[in-house]
Amino acid sequence: LAMKVGSNRALRTISAAYEMVMPMIFLGGIFALLDNLDIEAYQIFIAATGIKPFLSLPSKFTVDLLSLYLAFTAGYSYINAEGNGADGITSGLISLLCFFIVIPINGSAVHGDMTAGIQTDYFGSKGLLTALAAGILAGMCYESGKKILAVKVPDGFPASIENAVNTLIPGAVAIGLFLAVCGLTQAYSTGVIAQRIYDTIIRLLQAMGSSLAVYCFLIFVSDVLWFFGIHGAQVTMPVFLLLFMAAGADNQSALS
Repeated sequence: LAMKVGSNRALRTISAAYEMVMPMIFLGGIFALLDNLDIEAYQIFIAATGIKPFLSLPSKFTVDLLSLYLAFTAGYSYINAEGNGADGITSGLISLLCFFIVIPINGSAVHGDMTAGIQTDYFGSKGLLTALAAGILAGMCYESGKKILAVKVPDGFPASIENAVNTLIPGAVAIGLFLAVCGLTQAYSTGVIAQRIYDTIIRLLQAMGSSLAVYCFLIFVSDVLWFFGIHGAQVTMPVFLLLFMAAGADNQSALS
């Protein structure tokens, strides 16, 4: 069972995607500490020299945009997990586009004119699960589309033409699917996909993640697997990341 869980492609994708964004989290955390270091003389110095506003920028563009990075790395990791690294970047970009599709857009009046604005709070911890779902589903659509809808161009055409066609078709399939689901969700439900995911699944995961019992249970499972010679942390890490990464990002934003 542990081997099946550890080799599950979706869980491997989650682990790999989080590993790829980990440097961004560390960098944002370092500058958040530098910005908020509780030493009076230091705070006076960075305020007087005008450095303080700049120290907060890395955190805003790392942790506060974590879902954007994760949407790309999830799409990349899903394709790369099967050794298709050449298509990884394309899959990552398509999954990022699919993530944007399911983010709420609100209309508001500015000086009497109606304008549309994307809800950027979903770019942070609020959109983590949506970003992972977009990456995995877009990766699945892209990979399946490339296998099923592959086009063979006539001899004499450059290989780049064939590659472009066989990238555009599966990409269009993935985007079309997300557009359809987004449209159906808005037509028959309140809110868009990202909002529905946050209101249901994310709130449940956050409640579980803040539970001492759940934390101790995961540690227990990890250690039992180690006892039997299985890399327990590798098996339980995707669950840990899902439960605690959003809470960690919220904590860092609260500190800032």
